[in-house]
Amino acid sequence: MWLFSIIILLVSSYIIGLFPIKDPSMYKYLSTLLRTFIEVFMIPIIYLKFRNKYKELLRYITNRVINIISIYSIIIFIFLANYYGFNANKPIKSYDVFNSLLFVLIITLSYAIIFIAASSVNKNVELEYKLKNIDAQIELQKQNYKTLNKSIENYYAFKHDMRHHLLAIKSMIDTKKYIAASEYFTKFSKTEICENIDMLCKNFTVDSILKYYINIAKESNIEFKTKMNIPEDINIDALDLSVVIGNCVENAIEACNKEIDEIEKYINIKSEIKGFNLIIRINNSFNGQVIEKDKIIRTSKKSKEHGIGLSNVRKIVEKYNGFFDVKYTDSEFQVNIIMNFS
Repeated sequence: MWLFSIIILLVSSYIIGLFPIKDPSMYKYLSTLLRTFIEVFMIPIIYLKFRNKYKELLRYITNRVINIISIYSIIIFIFLANYYGFNANKPIKSYDVFNSLLFVLIITLSYAIIFIAASSVNKNVELEYKLKNIDAQIELQKQNYKTLNKSIENYYAFKHDMRHHLLAIKSMIDTKKYIAASEYFTKFSKTEICENIDMLCKNFTVDSILKYYINIAKESNIEFKTKMNIPEDINIDALDLSVVIGNCVENAIEACNKEIDEIEKYINIKSEIKGFNLIIRINNSFNGQVIEKDKIIRTSKKSKEHGIGLSNVRKIVEKYNGFFDVKYTDSEFQVNIIMNFS
């Protein structure tokens, strides 16, 4: 922005210098007035046009690099001011304007190179992140297919042996051994039919993710309740759904596992459709310890991926012109998400 201000200063001084103004105070007044008018008109336009891209780039630039750029800007500004000796009471000559603009152009190009490099890094990071999530989604679907195949195999085995079991039960009933028949049926229902997880969501991607994490939650004795209403044909990219649901549930499991009290570990996830909005709410128990840095919330000092995960969720929600909010008490963590799919 300081480069833009210098350019405006040079241009306004040059324009005023074209007119025969002998009074230095009048020259200074008109030059300042013209410069202020141009800045008031142009700076908001530039800010609105480039602010999102600029903020996006800053997410992937370290504080050290930002400090170096800031120091570089100050040094260049001091050098430019001392070298050319600008005087508001004295018109700037045309060759001074040309040299100054050339100097500013060189500086601008150097900044452009920095931000092009940062943009390239940004794209590479996003690509790596998408590939990572695609791999994770494929792995989840593989797990779901394995569960499905196991269910099919058990079904055929069950169908093959069904006739023999029915004959055995019929024989017991015919001989009036009702208690034995009841015990046999009870034992049969527990051993022959494998335990399956019912469909949790009509959307295959979300269903696969939830089934995967439910098994992980069971291993940690976490009560996992779901009430999901997400249609298969919803106008939200499957990869985006995977990132949103996967990150939130994974973070919830991690938070539950850090609790000291092993009795009340739980995760509740609900979703519903209202108009063209997908509303998701996730509640989970946690130990009440929250770390907040640069507007990124984490429930663990060790796991940096926790905060990164929620940051990526927020980014995807913004992509769908949605709403992302985090609330917490001393014992419960809540994530509220609204995504527009119109």
